[in-house]
Amino acid sequence: MAMLTQVSMPTLACLDIFLGNCLNNRIISHDAWLNCFDIDSMEKIFKAYPTLNQKLPDKITFVISQEFEDIYPEMIPKERERVYSKKHGAIFITQIGKTLKSGNKHDGRAPDYDDWDIIFYNELLDIRLELSSLGIRVDEAMERQLTLSGQEKRNQFDFHRRLLNCGLPYTVDGGIGQSRLSLDSRGSRKC
Repeated sequence: MAMLTQVSMPTLACLDIFLGNCLNNRIISHDAWLNCFDIDSMEKIFKAYPTLNQKLPDKITFVISQEFEDIYPEMIPKERERVYSKKHGAIFITQIGKTLKSGNKHDGRAPDYDDWDIIFYNELLDIRLELSSLGIRVDEAMERQLTLSGQEKRNQFDFHRRLLNCGLPYTVDGGIGQSRLSLDSRGSRKC
């Protein structure tokens, strides 16, 4: 079992910028990487929006989906996410689409690109909130994920063929779940 690790939590805007830089440049500078972990950014956000009452944690805990099943075998995946994010504040889950020892997957995902999530615990609603879904779209990684999911036929699609033949740049992809954040915002409004 892999060790759980914690790293500084980037601000959401910085994560979006970071992913954009990765998509456009393939490489991100050391300075740009360090700027993504600027804790002072959160203080600036709270000064600009004083009604916000819940801060993102300073650390994000990384966990592999199989570790979830090992720790909480009696729970369904979304409940595991809620309990674990409540304990740690924010979690980064990997291998979401991989088949677990139980024979189930943590979650059904697009095998060619979506395999990681960032989950934040919302104290007000006592829910787990998926802030971002991410994945790797890189030659062997994509091919391996398609094979593991039994969807090798996708290799025939134009996008996949071009990527596997080095016709497209290597990318790490992801986005902030704007629709999820909007739903959370509407759901947490006090009347």
